[in-house]
Amino acid sequence: MRIAASKHNIDDERQAIYDACKKWMKAKGDRVFMGGKEPNLADLALYGAINSFVGCTAFKEMREHSDIGTWYDAVHQAVHEKRGSALLVKKCKAINK
Repeated sequence: MRIAASKHNIDDERQAIYDACKKWMKAKGDRVFMGGKEPNLADLALYGAINSFVGCTAFKEMREHSDIGTWYDAVHQAVHEKRGSALLVKKCKAINK
């Protein structure tokens, strides 16, 4: 991680994660997801990246030092409910007409 961190002028990796989370939440604003009422690809991409370190101390600390936990939990629920599958079915039907 040191090479990547130094390449991007990051001295404190944890603080960089907290700052990035705060920036994401600010950009998301009052919406539930970046995509609005449902997650979009940006939501899913960040969720996937964060999901890679669930269970690590960094994940717990990220939730403690930012408000991203509510967003993460909402995306997690949407993913596990497979809420995007109805949209895919609808789009596939439209393509096959």
